[in-house]
Amino acid sequence: MRIHLMQPETRPPQDNGKSADHAPVRSTTPWWRRLLAGAILGGMAGMAMSTLNLDVLIQYFQHLFVVMTVVGALLGLTRAGKLLWILDGILLAAIFVVGYTPISNSMLRGLERRDALQHADAVVVLGSGFTTEDVIGAHAQDRLLHGLELMRENIAPRMVLTVPGGPAVDWPTLVRGEMQQLGITFDLQQVDGVKNTHDEAVRVAELMHQNGWTKIVLVTHDWHMKRAAAVFEKQHIQVICSPCTDSTFDEENLASPSDRFAALGIWLHETVGWEIYRIHGWI
Repeated sequence: MRIHLMQPETRPPQDNGKSADHAPVRSTTPWWRRLLAGAILGGMAGMAMSTLNLDVLIQYFQHLFVVMTVVGALLGLTRAGKLLWILDGILLAAIFVVGYTPISNSMLRGLERRDALQHADAVVVLGSGFTTEDVIGAHAQDRLLHGLELMRENIAPRMVLTVPGGPAVDWPTLVRGEMQQLGITFDLQQVDGVKNTHDEAVRVAELMHQNGWTKIVLVTHDWHMKRAAAVFEKQHIQVICSPCTDSTFDEENLASPSDRFAALGIWLHETVGWEIYRIHGWI
C-alpha cells in the first residue's frame, strides 16, 4: 500500500506594502553634496537669467546670482532639485536663441513710433537716469541732445523737462549749463517729482492746461516711445513723436550677443510695462 504525503499548499506572499519592491528609495548621496550641487545649478541659472536681462522683470531681486544660488542649494536637498537641471537647460537654450540668432533684431521695431515733425507749443523731454552730480547719464543725454536739435530747428518756443522725484541730480541746472556752452537760449520749464511715465503725462497735462497749450513734440528713446505716447494721449494731449536713438548700443545692427541681450531686456521691460499700464487704465 502506497502512502501519498500531502504537500502543503504554497501561497504567494501577500503584498502588505512593505515589500522590497515597494520600499521608498532614499538617496545615498550625502546631504552636503546635494547642497553643493543645488547651489552650483542655482548659481548657473542666476547667471543665465542676468545674462538675458531677466532682472528687469524682478526688480526686487537685483542680485539674481546670490538669490538663485541660495534657492538652488535649498532645492538640492529635496526631490525638486532635479528641476534645476531642466531650468538650466531652458535658460541655456534661450541664451543660444537670443544671442546667436536674428530673432532679437526685430524685437525693438514693434516698440517704435515716429511722426512727421510739426510746430508745437513745447518740446517735452522725458527724464532718465544720471551718473554723478556733474554729469548727465547716457540715456538722459541722448534725449536732451535730440531735444536741443529740435529747439535749434524752432519746432517749439520752449522745452519742458520732466524731473524724477527723490534725491536726483538737478537736471535742469545741468541742462542750462549745456545750453550756455552751446550758445543756445530759449524758455526752459520743468515738472518735478515724477516717478514714472504716467506721472510725467499727468504733470505735463496740468502744465499745458494752465498755459493753454494743445500740442507737444515728445522726446524719448525710440524703444520707449510707443508706450510713452499712448500714456500722454490718454491725458488728451496731442502728441508728435520724435524719438532719439540709444547711444549705449547699435539698435539698427545688433551684431553682438550683448546687444541682443540688451534688446531682449528692453523689449521685456516695455512689453510688461505696457500690460501693467493697461491694467491700471493708463493706456
